[in-house]
Amino acid sequence: MSTALSSALSSLQSALQAEVPSADDLQFLDSLCVQAHQAKFRAEVAEAKAETEAQFAATQAELAQAQAAAQAAAHAQLQAQLAAVQAAAESRLNAALTDHVAALGERTASEATSQKPAAIHQEPAAIHQEPVAIHQEPLATRQEPAATSPQPAASKSVNARYANLNAGLNDRLAFVKHLFGGDDQDYQRIVAYLATLESKAECETFIREAVQPDYDWSKSPDVADRFLALVYARFE
Repeated sequence: MSTALSSALSSLQSALQAEVPSADDLQFLDSLCVQAHQAKFRAEVAEAKAETEAQFAATQAELAQAQAAAQAAAHAQLQAQLAAVQAAAESRLNAALTDHVAALGERTASEATSQKPAAIHQEPAAIHQEPVAIHQEPLATRQEPAATSPQPAASKSVNARYANLNAGLNDRLAFVKHLFGGDDQDYQRIVAYLATLESKAECETFIREAVQPDYDWSKSPDVADRFLALVYARFE
């Protein structure tokens, strides 16, 4: 209670003891009591309102904090799931690429093996034909040995043709990096198979249908031209 109000009530109490209040005085006192109760009620309402607002603000802060934590957890979970999906996709891609390269190597080796015996079996046919010509014309052979028709030069062996495709160190590094995805073994298998082919047309067909679909040479046209020039050089 304030000092002014306490003093006023003390004065009123003294006045009531000295005098008898009239009806108007009593009515005025009743109105003062009503005002006093109203003032107290307004004070209690204001206090309750302030307390409620403080609790509401605290609740809002806790809710915002909980939402932020939930969003962070959901984001972290989504990132983890995305990383797992990417890792699985890369694993499947690497496995598919490995299988494809292995299949290409097996096909290359199989084709090279199937073609080599054909060249080997063709040579004896020419060798067995020579004695026939010698027995039919022995006299002409003895009289004019210098006129004997020369035998066609034997074709280069596969090893010799492979040696012709053996690029320098700088070119080989460039070929492997820009044309064969950094796979040196794949480069060696393809070059070894190209060495078994007998014509430029066969090389062009193999490169167009079996090599270029697996590798993108469009980003390094200069390196691709150097490689093709090396492959086709032995047919010129």
